[in-house]
Amino acid sequence: MLRESDDMKDIAQIHKLWKSAGGKNASGVLITVIGVTGSHYRHPGAKLLILGSELSAGSVSAGCLESVLRRQAEGVSRENRAIIGQYDTTPDDTQPLI
Repeated sequence: MLRESDDMKDIAQIHKLWKSAGGKNASGVLITVIGVTGSHYRHPGAKLLILGSELSAGSVSAGCLESVLRRQAEGVSRENRAIIGQYDTTPDDTQPLI
């Protein structure tokens, strides 16, 4: 599990990317872990900012969810709506359970 100082580094990276993309005028999706069960890489509060198809900062997993989340972020941004997703990161199963 990452330490609190790693969370602060993520927040600093997210802030830097957000500012460089135009701040309050930037269009993107902020993903936040709100709960976990079992073995996990990140804990509640971990964040990932996705801007467009190429730019991101922070992390919410060891890399196994980011491609799924990036695809979902495109829809969330396009439809301008929030969602809550539940994911099972056991091998071969990174599809949302919603």
